[in-house]
Amino acid sequence: MLYHVAFDAHQNVTASTRRIRLVKRSKSFQWVGIVHEDLMLDTTYSHQASPIIVTHTSEKKMGSRRNLDIYEKALQHNQTFRIHDVFHYAQELTAHGAYEKAIPFYETCKT
Repeated sequence: MLYHVAFDAHQNVTASTRRIRLVKRSKSFQWVGIVHEDLMLDTTYSHQASPIIVTHTSEKKMGSRRNLDIYEKALQHNQTFRIHDVFHYAQELTAHGAYEKAIPFYETCKT
């Protein structure tokens, strides 16, 4: 399923991400990650692209700091970040205008 997550001043989509969200309960998927962004299954599975598009819009100029605050608290407590957590943290930093702070986290994802 496609998530539109960022927009320009004219409400054109500037960033999207694809997420697996519609799953069979019987497969026992588990939410993983510091902010539970990802679904994980310990076995091989197949999936199909969904025509559903989720559009996250808000009247607020700045998005919620919820996920960013969760990641920063996890860093303060030396919690282990999976590579997906590192990437999502970099995305949150970018969404909140902390571009320079996001760069080393994006760099970590390149390896």
